[in-house]
Amino acid sequence: MFTGINPYNKEVIYQIPADAPNTVENKLANAHRCYKILKTFTYAQKAQCLLQLADYFTKNKIALATEITVQMGKAITEAYIEVEKCIKTCQWYAEQGAPMMQEKLVQTEARLAKYTYEASGVLFAIMPWNFPLWQAMRFIIPQILAGNAIILKHAPNVLLSGQSLLLAMQHTNLPTGFLQLALIETIDCEKYIADKRITGVTLTGSVQAGQSVAMLAGKYIKKSVLELGGSDPFIVLPDADIDKAAAMAVKARFQNAGQTCIAAKRWIVLKPVVHVFIEACLALIKNIRMGNPILATTTMGPLARVDIAKNLAHQLNNSLANGATKIYGGQYNYCQFEPTLISTNNANIMAMQQETFGPLAVVHAVENTEALIALANQTNYGLGASIWTNNELHALDLAKQIEAGNIYINQMVKSHAALPFGGIKQSGYGHELSKHGIQEFMNIKSIWVA
Repeated sequence: MFTGINPYNKEVIYQIPADAPNTVENKLANAHRCYKILKTFTYAQKAQCLLQLADYFTKNKIALATEITVQMGKAITEAYIEVEKCIKTCQWYAEQGAPMMQEKLVQTEARLAKYTYEASGVLFAIMPWNFPLWQAMRFIIPQILAGNAIILKHAPNVLLSGQSLLLAMQHTNLPTGFLQLALIETIDCEKYIADKRITGVTLTGSVQAGQSVAMLAGKYIKKSVLELGGSDPFIVLPDADIDKAAAMAVKARFQNAGQTCIAAKRWIVLKPVVHVFIEACLALIKNIRMGNPILATTTMGPLARVDIAKNLAHQLNNSLANGATKIYGGQYNYCQFEPTLISTNNANIMAMQQETFGPLAVVHAVENTEALIALANQTNYGLGASIWTNNELHALDLAKQIEAGNIYINQMVKSHAALPFGGIKQSGYGHELSKHGIQEFMNIKSIWVA
């Protein structure tokens, strides 16, 4: 039995029974049948399905956003933005996706040489709770165009959003059963991954979960894509627009109560501007309004689970015990955790070395560009980085030296349908979105005519 608990008021919002053992075969067989049907769809037919999804999300935006907020505590205004991002991405792929799957002619000594992209089968997707609709749709949307069917294991605390996704698919021309919801424990994932009808596995989650999935995918020789944690540096140079940088630093760290893999977790600032940057950030942090996330006046809701709050408190207290200085915040009650800012000159404290999944920012001043680059790269993660400066050429040069999959200059790190999204090092491998989100799980077939 899976139980969903509202993290703000502790109310039980659902109890959903786990799948019976015999449902695994039924779901695999149904998904494989749908894959066989979907692979025959033209691009125009699949694009129409995406537009139908966009229309459904538009008509049901309030209900979908409310569901997100009640399940995991996201401020309702941010939940609306999440639904809107799903809508825009459906529309973008419907309009822009056709060239991404076209066969490619290659000049060789052959009379004709080309390669084509073909659907691969049924994919097993393990998705997290922090963006209950967007994280799943970020994967699902490209796969509709690719022609692959999906079995989704969603996080246990956001299963209402999983069920809403099933309902959304039923309001399209997609084959009934294109998306299946696997109501199983993590230990049971191998039953799906081992099946020959599963041709690929994707996971968005922790490094530990990624290690387990990667081992299973390797064991059964299945393609995998992993989007794991991050400890993104937010780099501020002396010539930056400090007010703009501070506004984005606070937004990028504290949106979704800091529960974002690409949040600006480490603020690395050149010493000449560190004090003015901290003061600008502090003024904004003090204006964050905590409270009931269903109210439009609330700008930061609770953390999704109490264990997340306890772990963040441990990381904070350990960092303070090892020399960090608390500038603001630090208190928590159940899942309500104050927006917190600390400073340090010790790059080895927990807040600098581990992923902090919550409203905790740490600022570290550095003397020069060389120290900045070294500190930015002194992490096992490599998901994103943000650079703030009025010298674009210098920023582009720094971007080459920062070890991350996504570099944003004078903008917070975010995902966009037009750009491939993925990390390096322990932030994972493979990509979502852009043409790569479609092609990652398609078979590339080379054809040679003599």
